This record gives sequence, structure tokens and C-alpha cells, in this order.
Amino acid sequence: MNALSGLQNLANSIYCRDYVGLISIAHQAALRLHNLCARFRALFTSYA
Repeated sequence: MNALSGLQNLANSIYCRDYVGLISIAHQAALRLHNLCARFRALFTSYA
């Protein structure tokens, strides 16, 4: 393995880590939004 391929591997691993982190954040946001919508739905249907 030469220095260039080592740098390429490092760049790829950093990119993948950041990408996975973004997916995780988006997933958490979607779950929170889903829970919030479910609470509003329950709140408004209980008054109907």
C-alpha cells in the first residue's frame, strides 16, 4: 500500500462515517416527527 492509496482509504472512511452520521440524524428526525404527528392525532381525535 502506498501513501496515496492510504490517503484515499482515509478519505473514503471519513466520507462513509459522515454519510452514516447524516442518515442517523435524518432517521432520528423522522421518528420524532412521526411521534409528534401521532400525539397530535391522538389529541384531536380524543376531542371529536
